[in-house]
Amino acid sequence: TRTCRFCDAELPAGYTFAEAPAPSMASVCESEYCRERVATTCHVTLPCGHHCHGCFGEAEHLPCLYGCAPDAGADQDDYCSICYAEPLRCAPSIRLTCGHVFHKDCVSMQVAPKWNGPAISFSFSKCSLCKADLDHPMLTEELAPVRALFENVKNKALQQLAADGLEDCEELGNPMSQYFNDPLGFALHRYNFYKCHKCREPYFGGERVCGAAGAA
Repeated sequence: TRTCRFCDAELPAGYTFAEAPAPSMASVCESEYCRERVATTCHVTLPCGHHCHGCFGEAEHLPCLYGCAPDAGADQDDYCSICYAEPLRCAPSIRLTCGHVFHKDCVSMQVAPKWNGPAISFSFSKCSLCKADLDHPMLTEELAPVRALFENVKNKALQQLAADGLEDCEELGNPMSQYFNDPLGFALHRYNFYKCHKCREPYFGGERVCGAAGAA
């Protein structure tokens, strides 16, 4: 029995999607949901003979998720670890530089709202599994303003650390400390930064412990 490659709906005998742009899309049902996926999913059939489950227009194809590529990092039936609603094969997916695979749209939806609350945080721009920075060619454009903001906040955080005379503090010099030889991590943990509603630039907003006390 043949099923739709996106939603697993059973297809009639002899059925072929009339508007299939490539053989890899022949087994797509007539639902609007699945027809929309055709436009955003890679149309390539991989050398192994399986469909590519990557994104349309990608420069480098997602490795086969059917077990042919031992370094794929995921299986076609694995659920996306962001939405937990559908297997990876049900929507165009990307493999991040860290090696983890997610639905492309799920990563974009993670990035779009940015941080929660008034204080700037960059946890939204991290892999949900390993916390490495999100990185993939298909994300370059949407991550560009995030990268620019991070560089701005980074510079201000390190400047504030120097202004407070904390460049040689115990937290940075103690090998047992979480922030040993990590001035940036310590500064981002210690200070709050906010985005100005007028100029849209980040500004120093005091120590994080003070903000927490004020919220309490």
